[in-house]
Amino acid sequence: MADWARAFIVGSSLPAVIFTLAYVGAANARRASAGERPFPFEVAVIAIIVLYGIVNMLANMLPGPAASSREYTVRMVVTGLLFGLMLSFIGAVLLDLPRKLFGFSDANRYLPLLIAPLVYALIWGIPINALNRFMYVAPLRVPRP
Repeated sequence: MADWARAFIVGSSLPAVIFTLAYVGAANARRASAGERPFPFEVAVIAIIVLYGIVNMLANMLPGPAASSREYTVRMVVTGLLFGLMLSFIGAVLLDLPRKLFGFSDANRYLPLLIAPLVYALIWGIPINALNRFMYVAPLRVPRP
């Protein structure tokens, strides 16, 4: 199987996306219980899965293999930081999702700009990093079996 295909599969796997799906699902349930019209959760699930797969493919297609396991882990953590910053900027600044989905006040609607990059760095640094190594996606200078 091609490296890009394995990278997409790992990025879109359940261990990779479970946290994001959980908080999006909780926000949707909160909206429904408050009598508000819930958003189409199925669309969010598909978009999250595809987006995670694409970002993992891009992170593993960066030029040059990582010279060590540590360099690869740093690459994955930085990918998570940038991905979290991008998503939180789009969500908090452009779409106002913290207020619309989670009921944040205007005073703390930009809180995701601080929290999301750290959370996504953990998601990319631990489960996605481990799954990439398990599936031999990581572009390390080690022979594959």
